[in-house]
Amino acid sequence: MIIGRVTGLVLGVVVGRLPGALVGFGIGYWFDWQYGEQLKGSGGFGRFFSEQEPNPQQATFFYVLFSVLGHIAKAKGRVTPADIAEAQRLMNTLGLQKEQLQEAQNAFRQGKDRDFPLTEVVRQFRRDHHNRQDLMRAFLEQIIESAVASKSIEQESYKVLSQVAKALGFTRYELDKLLLMHAANQRFESFRQQRAGAREPTHKQQEQVQAAYDVLGVKPPINADELKQVYRKLMREHHPDKLAAQGLPEEMRALATRRAQDIQAAYELLKRN
Repeated sequence: MIIGRVTGLVLGVVVGRLPGALVGFGIGYWFDWQYGEQLKGSGGFGRFFSEQEPNPQQATFFYVLFSVLGHIAKAKGRVTPADIAEAQRLMNTLGLQKEQLQEAQNAFRQGKDRDFPLTEVVRQFRRDHHNRQDLMRAFLEQIIESAVASKSIEQESYKVLSQVAKALGFTRYELDKLLLMHAANQRFESFRQQRAGAREPTHKQQEQVQAAYDVLGVKPPINADELKQVYRKLMREHHPDKLAAQGLPEEMRALATRRAQDIQAAYELLKRN
């Protein structure tokens, strides 16, 4: 099977002419060797290649997502049951079934390989998706959410996460800001999930407001016009329809919608305070 090589070669030529073609062919060869056999059938991620309007970008989106998560999990030396459970939770959330589920599990295992070419694969993923910055951010945010999963990230895993961010075109500062915003999202969602109408102590209300600021990545004081500008920028970056047009798989739409809802809820709360 030569899907990876052909796809990598074609996308590489489009993006980078001869150098891009060589890199794309190399990554595609590795993709075929490690993964291509599983795309022969019409099920699983292979359906993106065999449908009436083939979309190999969506197949590679899932492959790179789960293989990178496997590599981050392995970075600390041992993949824990919690790492596996989080990967499985994401697969279930995305509604992956049968062949897709098996292929996602295989991608996760392949990412654990010591020789997995992380930087090359992520850079090729970025080229294949035409360096669409909003889509790259959404991808990195999903990696962060699954890699952190309500626990502090370990140093070795952070190093790999930094490598992924750099390959996607983000600075260390931008990565750290996204990590802080993710932690704020978790806090803010916990407030939102509390019983509606419950009267919270003053200090809890203050914590919720602070979490809302952090969700938007801003610090008080900030005037209404500046807050609106930040909100609109974040909504443009996270709008599910826009991300779908850039190549976000349909299975990821619900997660993108949830992030957009958190941004909107944080903004609405701050407008009232």
